[in-house]
Amino acid sequence: MFFSMYRAINNDKKMGQAKKNSLLEAYKTGRKADFLGELLMYVIHRSNKATKSAVDVNDIALLAEAHYRCPICNHHLVENTLNVPISRYEIIDIFRDDIQGTPAEIALIDKPLSLECLSNKIALCLDHAAAYSKHPTVEFYLNLRKLKDRLAQEYQQIAEADAIKLEDEIKDIVEKLLKLNDSEPLEELSLTPLNIDSKIAPKNFLLRNDVKHRVILYYKYINDLFFSVRAQ
Repeated sequence: MFFSMYRAINNDKKMGQAKKNSLLEAYKTGRKADFLGELLMYVIHRSNKATKSAVDVNDIALLAEAHYRCPICNHHLVENTLNVPISRYEIIDIFRDDIQGTPAEIALIDKPLSLECLSNKIALCLDHAAAYSKHPTVEFYLNLRKLKDRLAQEYQQIAEADAIKLEDEIKDIVEKLLKLNDSEPLEELSLTPLNIDSKIAPKNFLLRNDVKHRVILYYKYINDLFFSVRAQ
């Protein structure tokens, strides 16, 4: 409990530095009564407004990999509050320089080439992220490593299967478009063209970002299809 409060204070961007230093010093020196009393007075005078943390677009791949649920406890990593997506997760490093264990146990751990690579990161709920931050044991590390490898493998398989199906559907549409007879009058569409941001509601920003990603990803594929089908 004390560590959770310490962590919240340390990450508080609105708290004045002098107040933060005073509270952190009380925590580090074991003055629990001073720490709790000073923190209580701060909370009472603090504006009673929930802090909303936006989901970082750079985290979407790792969130999708975990199916937007903590792989340990299955809690939602993203919640919608009044149609606003609120993060309930933290992206953590699986391998850390301060893993606790015997020299023999730590010697068996393969250190990644870069701590910032995606293969060394995983999305966890705030509670389990804090627990690993406080006690990064070898056992905890091995469990996270196993979870990460399973999630990454499943996500890769789903992505590959999805890509094959989508490419087949795109090819079918392109072939039918090129077979249209120009001599026959086409029915004029009465649709109003909209950009992606207008077509998808802001609350569905994860879907919107995924669609934008697919448009960029498949643009060259579609362009090459038109040329290859015409050449046949």
